[in-house]
Amino acid sequence: GVGGGEPTGSSLDEAQERERVISALRTSVEEFGATFKALHNENCRAKLGLALWDDEAQAIWDDLLMLMASKSGQSPAQSPGRSPGRSPGRSPGQSPGRGRSAGDGVPTEGGVDFTLLFRTLSSADMHADECIESIEASVRSLLDSAALDSLESWPSDHLDAWGEWARRYWCRRQAEARPHEEVVSEMQAANPKFVLRNWMAAEGYEAAIKGDYSVVRELLEVLKRPYDEQSEEIAARWAQRTPGWARGRMGLASMS
Repeated sequence: GVGGGEPTGSSLDEAQERERVISALRTSVEEFGATFKALHNENCRAKLGLALWDDEAQAIWDDLLMLMASKSGQSPAQSPGRSPGRSPGRSPGQSPGRGRSAGDGVPTEGGVDFTLLFRTLSSADMHADECIESIEASVRSLLDSAALDSLESWPSDHLDAWGEWARRYWCRRQAEARPHEEVVSEMQAANPKFVLRNWMAAEGYEAAIKGDYSVVRELLEVLKRPYDEQSEEIAARWAQRTPGWARGRMGLASMS
């Protein structure tokens, strides 16, 4: 109040409103972690096509990220200390690896493309009780679509680890006994086929600088429907691993 007297009704209302807002913000911050975790787990469940999220599902997810980070063709010196799906100069969509070089001069770092791996997994149809040869062939088919380097360069224990993970994953899928079409539909709705990568954007803006806007327009149309299959021509053009010319180019290897 004026002269140090009692607070007026107006100042009391303002103080109470401040306390209400502060309390609401504090509650929101405290609840954010739990809300984020719940939504993240639901997204992971859908990406794997599982019926529910439990400790076994979490272990399957964690082990998959571990395989991508350290059992995807990387040499032993490349793996320790890297978080799943990330490394200096790499996209969150690619698991790390570093240091080797292929005969054609294209850098070879190991790793798999996160986006391509999950999209391919969305259409895979394998059962845990099938013969070992069939599972191995299925795993190779899955990895062939997403591996950044030839599987022939992968250590055998890496392929063995992926095979073991596949058995656990498909055993869980089989135990849940969900209709295959239902699982595929849910997984494809959670795993985009097309994402904007730096090398794609570079092709667009480099053409635009020369007065050709066709690449930008094509990308715009493709990215309007990132979860759709689209044509084989479009898929071959834009749903692919980072091209060799971009993997070693500064500013393009990251987020590609």
